Amino acid sequence: MLNNGHILTASEMRQAEQDVIEAGTSVEELMQRAGEGAAHIIWRVSADMPTLVICGPGNNGGDGYVIAQWLLEKGIDIAVAQVSEPKTDAARNAASHYKGEVIPIADASKRAQVVDCVFGTGLTRAVDAPLHDDMQRLISGARRRIAIDLPSGVETDNGQLLNEIAPFDLTISLGAYKPSHFLLPARDSMGSLAGVEIGISVESNLQILAKPRLKPPQATDHKYTRGLVAVIGGQMPGAAQLAALAAQRSGAGYVKLFAQDSTPSPCPGIVKTSYGEAGELRDMLSDPRIS
Repeated sequence: MLNNGHILTASEMRQAEQDVIEAGTSVEELMQRAGEGAAHIIWRVSADMPTLVICGPGNNGGDGYVIAQWLLEKGIDIAVAQVSEPKTDAARNAASHYKGEVIPIADASKRAQVVDCVFGTGLTRAVDAPLHDDMQRLISGARRRIAIDLPSGVETDNGQLLNEIAPFDLTISLGAYKPSHFLLPARDSMGSLAGVEIGISVESNLQILAKPRLKPPQATDHKYTRGLVAVIGGQMPGAAQLAALAAQRSGAGYVKLFAQDSTPSPCPGIVKTSYGEAGELRDMLSDPRIS
């Protein structure tokens, strides 16, 4: 799992990259790892498609030049649609090593596959209208659409769309997943998710939950060894009832529904207990058998 399942905000990702750089890895090396890793995924899933890589002026665009050169060396019909000249040293370095066709984005034509390397992580404002229109013309006209790190027009940390964007088939995250890879409405526009390790190592308060491993009951098991699940309901009972049923049906030994008086138990096997004040609920949740 990418970065051991840790999900990094934009600021955490910047700090993680800075830590690696201070430890002796250059920005150019990180860019090479990211671009080559993403290109390898693109090669595996759609090696035969004429491809247009849209490159922005920053380091996400630099990743795009690395991707384009790697695919060019594999014999892919490749071109770069350039938003503007590269503005960072690492992006300029990557662009200088790309030996294929470069076209101003306004003059670029649609191709079967498009790779969005315009902004990625850290965008906080909407893409300006002329650029957005050019991007959407090229992206919506492609049969296969791939975003590098994040689709341009997505805010990194909260799942918000800063622009209306055409849906992608694949989003390739670099270094670590970001909150918007899992938050609506952005998640609905990203298609499948893949990840590229670039050598960062960091922990975060956000993490992908691993799938539970459930084993069948043993002869010595009883309701508490199988787990007492507490479900807390509020004024709207439906979600709490469904959660309690799901816990029971997935193998919990004992399910308690702590709810306000208006919430009935969804079935006789689930114990419903009413609560009033917050202190009363705290006392209920202090039961050490709740696991």
